[in-house]
Amino acid sequence: MMCSGVDRLFAPFATPLRLLGTTLFAACVLALLAPTASAQLTTLRVEDYATAPQTGIVGGGTNQGYMARLNFLAEDPTNSNQMWVNDLNGPLYIMNRESKAFTQYLNFNGTSSNPGLYDRFYYNQGGFAAGFITFQFDPDFANNG
Repeated sequence: MMCSGVDRLFAPFATPLRLLGTTLFAACVLALLAPTASAQLTTLRVEDYATAPQTGIVGGGTNQGYMARLNFLAEDPTNSNQMWVNDLNGPLYIMNRESKAFTQYLNFNGTSSNPGLYDRFYYNQGGFAAGFITFQFDPDFANNG
């Protein structure tokens, strides 16, 4: 690729300009998020909500070592007392909001001795973007669920 004289002229400024752009962006975000005089202080409290079934292996390496790899949850479109929850290791659960009980709806992981649907389910090959990543309800789920 050929560089023009203008490219060569501005090349020494590329990194400082990129840094300036990043700094200005960060400053704008902070300015938008900064509390105003009339804003009230709020507190965010994080606590356990439910305990998922164990799908990992105690002492397992990489992804196997995670006891459960919950990634996404969504309210049931037909029953507000239920949440659907996926585990990257393969299962899709229905969780009761009151009892916090998990019921396995289906399991994609059929590798080795796992009872799921697919014997070549890719979930444990190092890294975090492997397994049953997400799900989506059909827009007409209430009728064809």
